[in-house]
Amino acid sequence: MKQLNRNTLERVQAILLGLALVGAGWLAIVAPTPPAPLPAGAPPGEFSSERALVHVRAIAQAAHPLGSPENAAVRRYLSAQLSALGQAVGVQSFAWQQTEPNGFNLMARIPGTSTTNEPVRAVALVCHHDSVPTGPGAGDDGAAVAALLETARALKAGPALRNDVLLLFTDGEEAPGGVPGARAFANRCPWMKDIGCVFNFDARGVSGPVLMYETSAGNGPLIREFAAATPRPVANSLMSEVYRHMPNDTDFTAFKQAGVPGLNFAFIGGAQHYHQPTDDVAHLDLRSLQHEGSHALNLARHFGNLDLARLHGTDAVYFDLLGRVLIHYPSAWAIPLALMATVLFIGGTWLEIKRGEASPWKLALAWLGWGVNLLVVGALFRYGPDLMVRLAHGAPVWLARLQVWPYWFVALGLTVAVSTTLHLVLRSWLGPENLALGALWWWLLLAIAGAFWMPGGSFLGLWPLLFGLVGVLAVSRERKEPGRQHLWLAVTGLPTIILVAPLMHECYVGLGPRGVFVPMLSLVLVLGALSLQAEAISRAWKWTLPVAGLLVALAAVASSFGK
Repeated sequence: MKQLNRNTLERVQAILLGLALVGAGWLAIVAPTPPAPLPAGAPPGEFSSERALVHVRAIAQAAHPLGSPENAAVRRYLSAQLSALGQAVGVQSFAWQQTEPNGFNLMARIPGTSTTNEPVRAVALVCHHDSVPTGPGAGDDGAAVAALLETARALKAGPALRNDVLLLFTDGEEAPGGVPGARAFANRCPWMKDIGCVFNFDARGVSGPVLMYETSAGNGPLIREFAAATPRPVANSLMSEVYRHMPNDTDFTAFKQAGVPGLNFAFIGGAQHYHQPTDDVAHLDLRSLQHEGSHALNLARHFGNLDLARLHGTDAVYFDLLGRVLIHYPSAWAIPLALMATVLFIGGTWLEIKRGEASPWKLALAWLGWGVNLLVVGALFRYGPDLMVRLAHGAPVWLARLQVWPYWFVALGLTVAVSTTLHLVLRSWLGPENLALGALWWWLLLAIAGAFWMPGGSFLGLWPLLFGLVGVLAVSRERKEPGRQHLWLAVTGLPTIILVAPLMHECYVGLGPRGVFVPMLSLVLVLGALSLQAEAISRAWKWTLPVAGLLVALAAVASSFGK
């Protein structure tokens, strides 16, 4: 009877552990959801997306590419709105191609109160007012235009700031040949010399949280102040590192190349509407507009009272937790932290070998086993759909019916099924500690590679490695106390999920179904870091995890047929 009660208790603890891990993943993904929109009756000093939506409706009635009559109509609307706020409107014309009409940047300046003898400094809020020829541009970039107009109104309704605030509505960001409006301003406008920092707002969709995905060089002071200014930051330095190696240009590029400190923002949800006729008011999420405008207003007020000459420094490593807190530290710490983690991990591995819980050859086999897992999952989602299309001489019916988010759950379910099946097969040969440490060796390689070659992304390997190591050592020490083991497994597993799950989600939103193999490779590594948690659940409930993964995948396929 005592043994029966102990088994029942372990099963209950395993269920609670599984629910905690799944709940953490769900929370990590939904927590960065944009804030609720404020109504048109919100206090004058606050940003209201419903007030801003009036501007989006006026701007995004039709496509308005550079040089078009619709583009000129948008400029007239902007000039009228800025004039109604009491702002003088500046216009800068520029030629972008010899055979094409000129483009026109619009700008306005809200003066600050500084009376020092220092050079005038201004906070620049930037967006582009043109659209692509194929869509009305409610998200890209009508939402940002409206956000800046509403921000200007809120700033005028509040106390004056120390620094000037410059509103710049560039033209031609969508034109071929690379952001001619922003470059014209950066190269020829006299106001350029006054700018102390720049915040650019763009979009690659119509919904989702506003991501801060790019920074200028030497961003440490900027990141520190951004963390202080913004109550809902969604940002990490891995995004900035990756974007730095991409060929894409935005208006921010011109300011970044000129050495102006700044940050670049965009929301990327609903990317299927990007540059399409459906990039319209009907599909624009008011919450994303609220998040974008809140950023613009908070940043203008915070940086509007700072000494903008002190924004240059060394680079930072940074990442948000649940879209509420921004963790940041100097990137110079990346290599020392990676070396410290290496020493700790090697020491912890040696301790487990000395205790008889691990062996070198089994660790090597476990490391190879997880490598095979990565190869299988990567090949499955990189080449599997294309292979099925070729074999079926066209897209199979069920594959063609899968939409973006059902496919995400198909990928999640199959990856969990494959990885946990491998775990169940190998644990009887290698033992759970060897499997866990073998998986963590992959995280160690990721931490070291990140520290030396991509410091901004070093956090992604470092912290799961350290929490995973603590979990292995704690479970080994508490072997006779299952209750304490489960507690340690929860404490050391939750941070990894909270850190990595939103990055996987953002990656899928950005890359879409064809790039799903990238977040699924990350999921394999996460499941490796959580292999002791999977062991605790499987010990109590056998093949529950692979079966659950398959059921999730099948349910996602079935949901597509119901649409």
